[in-house]
Amino acid sequence: MDAYIRAFSRSGALRADFDDYRAQEQDLALDDADAAMGRKLVMPVLALWGSAGLPARLPTLEIWRDYARRPS
Repeated sequence: MDAYIRAFSRSGALRADFDDYRAQEQDLALDDADAAMGRKLVMPVLALWGSAGLPARLPTLEIWRDYARRPS
């Protein structure tokens, strides 16, 4: 909790977090459009997820493999 308080006490931090949250719908639409066109991430990707909660029940690794190009 202390880390969150420190992070969100910085000037502009709450505004930036709210802006990121508001952009989620547009970001997802752009991600879906890129996927439909066959575009994939070309940079190295490190996907991390927790052992509890919704992400733990999703096939996270398979999802990210669909979004990222395999190294050649």
